[in-house]
Amino acid sequence: MKIKKEYIAAAVIIVLSVLYLLLRSDSRMNYEIPEFSQVENEAVIAISMNGPEGSIELKKEGDQWILAPQGYRASASEADRVVSESVNLAIVDLISPRDDYARYKLDDENAISVQVSTMDGKVRDFMIGKTSSTSIYTYIRLPDRKGIYSVRGNLQSVFSLNTDKWRDRQVMNFNADEAGAVELTKDGETVLFTKTAVTETPGWSRDGEVMENSPEMDNHMKTLGMLKNTGFLAVEPNGEPQATVKVTTPSGIHTLEVYEKQEKGYAARSSYVDYPFLIPFYIGDMILDL
Repeated sequence: MKIKKEYIAAAVIIVLSVLYLLLRSDSRMNYEIPEFSQVENEAVIAISMNGPEGSIELKKEGDQWILAPQGYRASASEADRVVSESVNLAIVDLISPRDDYARYKLDDENAISVQVSTMDGKVRDFMIGKTSSTSIYTYIRLPDRKGIYSVRGNLQSVFSLNTDKWRDRQVMNFNADEAGAVELTKDGETVLFTKTAVTETPGWSRDGEVMENSPEMDNHMKTLGMLKNTGFLAVEPNGEPQATVKVTTPSGIHTLEVYEKQEKGYAARSSYVDYPFLIPFYIGDMILDL
């Protein structure tokens, strides 16, 4: 009798297990995981992000990404990263079929709304909420579907609303090997550095006198040719520049003006960009010591 009861109990457990699996499968079928359309990275021409901390709009003009409406050049690496994340976005699972958006910071007051477009129109439209406790997943919401979904990665850091993150920091751009002359003006005087063929090795002269430290001057040109700022200034520098450097190459004259020393670097301007910025202390000191 005891054995018979055990068989009955085992049979009941099996039946309940099968019913559970069937109901669970049916439940998942009722909440089909949506899939995004296939898009090539190169096809993306605009990305718009809006949230409680502000708005970011990236537009592609030719091969260059622009931060609109200011017209600033955008960082190519950051733009490529956000395009790749958008194009390869894939939903992992349905977290909740309900609209309890505030719990996941997906309500209108907290979420970051993202739209991605190609020439054919909008190809991605989603809202970013908080990340999981492990930071492995991010919770998202789709405007045309009820519920909360998860995707891999920390999208909060990728789709940042910090304007400085998106701006291109390069402020000088020339080939150092092509630098033929450098005009330095400071303290009311101008010094001319020229690159000439001294014996078999090109070298630098200062106001006609051969410099012994020509390799050091070459290093200075390499530093200036790919100079990046360490910060952006909201207001113009005060007064006149302490030093002005004009580097002549076949592509033109490249100018850098160094102003007063500030808390985080020297204030500066250049011919490559139309806004003031900060350069590292050692760069400013290097120019003032030439």
